[in-house]
Amino acid sequence: MNVLKSSILTVSLVATAAGIAYADFRVDLDKIAHWSGEGKNRAALVIQFLDEYSKKAYVWGYRWKDGEEATGETMIRAIAAEGKDFCALIQFTGGLGSTLDGVGYSENNSILNEIRYNYQEASTDPYVMFGFSSPNTLMGQTSSPGERAAEMCGSAIENAKNTGIIEHPLNQKVFGYPAYDYDWWQADNTSENMRWNAGWYTGYWSYWLGNTSVSSDEFTYSGLGMSSVKLKNGDINAWKFMPLDGPVNPDDYVDGMTGASIVWNNNLDYEHFSGSTSVPVLIQNTHETDIKIYDISGRLVKSCRYRDIDSFPRGLYIVRIMDTNKSYKIFIK
Repeated sequence: MNVLKSSILTVSLVATAAGIAYADFRVDLDKIAHWSGEGKNRAALVIQFLDEYSKKAYVWGYRWKDGEEATGETMIRAIAAEGKDFCALIQFTGGLGSTLDGVGYSENNSILNEIRYNYQEASTDPYVMFGFSSPNTLMGQTSSPGERAAEMCGSAIENAKNTGIIEHPLNQKVFGYPAYDYDWWQADNTSENMRWNAGWYTGYWSYWLGNTSVSSDEFTYSGLGMSSVKLKNGDINAWKFMPLDGPVNPDDYVDGMTGASIVWNNNLDYEHFSGSTSVPVLIQNTHETDIKIYDISGRLVKSCRYRDIDSFPRGLYIVRIMDTNKSYKIFIK
């Protein structure tokens, strides 16, 4: 484990022992509107940004079948691939797998139009030990991209508009040592509904583990990366962006080596841009639209045309419109 990140774990544990107040919450899987994957096993992803906008945490659901290997990484990738309001910057960093470097939230992944790679700053940042012009052999780097780095990273952002994942090209697999340059993957514009956090030295995405039987104050800091965490039915994987350059608010930090925030926001957003509606307006008159219907627990009930919805029993359902990948909660009378 990186030494810098190890110090954060120490600070967090001290804060727990000292009884620092948390904004406590429990995740209710039955409230989740956005699901990816199929199967009877369920887990939740919680994402909490650190910015000037509303204090809330966003929740997605992930399903998988018995016998399938489900990890923190497969959940992240599935949600990014199947949804349209979550994207992530991921880098392969070595034998332990991949690192979550950046997360974006926006309708139709519009934040990807705002993200750029600041090559000039990344290549001159003294904290970034990656050799852009020549390999840093002391760190095990075997080759260098030169000025191609800017083009490679730009292409990765463009490709993510189809996949939801920005695959960081300056990784260990290709160059023998990864560029820990996530602070320089920046968004030109953000807003209440278009959010982005990425970083490593000024702040980073911290990883916390729990399940539906515990509240957020019982989540534990993960000593493993997302590639190594094996999911079980009912698990919660929670990520929050934590600063490494001092407290954001006076009430949000612990005294220690970093002053990093430990506060969870208990305002959980389960529906995102969907909202709740009796009939989705966008498909109200398009009876031939392909949809998937899920029960409120997230289990797939049927794939059909929208016209078939009238034959369903009375109740609350989640309807995913296949051509837009948007989900709605609807009540069938």
